[in-house]
Amino acid sequence: SKSERLTRLTLDWHDEEVDLAEEDVGRNFFGAWVPPIACSQGVVPQSIPVILVLGCYGCSIDTAVRAFYTIALEQGFILVAGQQHQHSWNAGECCGPARAKGLDDVGYLTAVINRLLAAVPAADPRSVFAFGWSNGGYMATKLAHTTTLLAGVAVAAGYTTEHLMSSPWGLNASLPRVTPVMFVHARDDNMVHSRGCCTEKPCCCGIGESEEICVDVQSAWQAWARA
Repeated sequence: SKSERLTRLTLDWHDEEVDLAEEDVGRNFFGAWVPPIACSQGVVPQSIPVILVLGCYGCSIDTAVRAFYTIALEQGFILVAGQQHQHSWNAGECCGPARAKGLDDVGYLTAVINRLLAAVPAADPRSVFAFGWSNGGYMATKLAHTTTLLAGVAVAAGYTTEHLMSSPWGLNASLPRVTPVMFVHARDDNMVHSRGCCTEKPCCCGIGESEEICVDVQSAWQAWARA
């Protein structure tokens, strides 16, 4: 129906110029909810924000987007979610089968966003935001420091540290563009510690097992603020 345009869109990997690993051939779709106004006559091109939702290790697309659907319906933004490889994203530091296989999830999600923008003229390429939870938080921050796709990110219980570097003022984030960020992290998180993940204090799923320094969530956030 026009009021609920929940659709499954297919990616043409070759058109999107993504180098596709052989074992990942089946992961060629993504889910999107497009508000009715985006398809109405007279809609202003490139006027509707896009929210990319990235779920946790073990999450399904449905789990990831369920909490956002009502808000998207009320506020009229486009909601999009990619297909994880065996319920995991390769965000470099985390997690699961996608990381173990070294899959190019940055390339995959870049293709997802580009395909959506091409398919929905009302989608605003300047207003693409990402929310990530746990493994998805790692993936969202990975996208932000390796691409110029995102206008802002919000993450819960997960953040990358590989892009952080020392400076006279403390840690600094290396970002290709200024990117607003919101970190939400429980102090008593037993899976991804708020004090950081490293060899001395490893987190779940092997996160930080080869890192000598633990970067706590406050330091990571301050580094983004300095970028």
